[in-house]
Amino acid sequence: MKKTWKIAAGIIFISLSLFSAFVYFSTFHPSTVQNENVFCDPETPLLGSGQQIKVLSWNIQFLAGNQNNHFFFDGGNDPWPSENRLNATLKDVAHILISENPDIILLQEVDDGASRTYYQDQLQELLMLLPRSYRCYTSAFYWKAWYIPHPSIMGSAGMKLSIISKFKIADATRYALSAITSDNIIIRQFNPKRAMLEARLPLSNGKMLHAVNTHLSAFAQGSDTMEKQVARVDALLTQISRSGAPGFIAGDFNLIPPGKAYERLSAYNKRLLYY
Repeated sequence: MKKTWKIAAGIIFISLSLFSAFVYFSTFHPSTVQNENVFCDPETPLLGSGQQIKVLSWNIQFLAGNQNNHFFFDGGNDPWPSENRLNATLKDVAHILISENPDIILLQEVDDGASRTYYQDQLQELLMLLPRSYRCYTSAFYWKAWYIPHPSIMGSAGMKLSIISKFKIADATRYALSAITSDNIIIRQFNPKRAMLEARLPLSNGKMLHAVNTHLSAFAQGSDTMEKQVARVDALLTQISRSGAPGFIAGDFNLIPPGKAYERLSAYNKRLLYY
């Protein structure tokens, strides 16, 4: 009896160890603060001191291409977009960016290596369609896993924040944001790891412009996640402000303006908040 018990205990221990190893090594564990790679053409110009710039921020929803989509995380059961839909949306996004002609582009939900989008590197696909004037870019993953054991995924995940610029980016940093603590510890490993991506653009006067891109949590009801994330955002912006350097933040905050501020928006702008 004792021998049987020891064998059973050993099997359970080995199984739990293997499962723990799978969960850890198949998921993403970024540092609280970490440097990100920057890719720049050597001939990229510096941003001029006092120069007026145009900034565009856009959650491209992994090029799903339909504002009425309801995927499993929205409580829906729509299938993932087809490859034809992804390619058509890619061209539409490129067309709009070229038409708007921003100097700095901040994108959220850019897939890279995800099974749901046929393992596309969507940033590279987009860059090939944009003018060569967009010479610099940087990215930070905030969802990455070798395999997600969810019935609606059953494959890899890869999703990034990206910043594209016509002007030189000196360096970039990823800042981790708090996780949704109401999820159990195992599910939390497979969930997105929210973040801010800060790109620093040198100015002709020797200072830096700080461009910050972020995508805060959705579905965080029942926890203090949003308060913690907003506090972390505020801390970074305060740090930039106190340094005397110019900067801005944009992204998908998964929030609407508080109180009467929302009512002052036009009907058109209210709709944009949900697209």
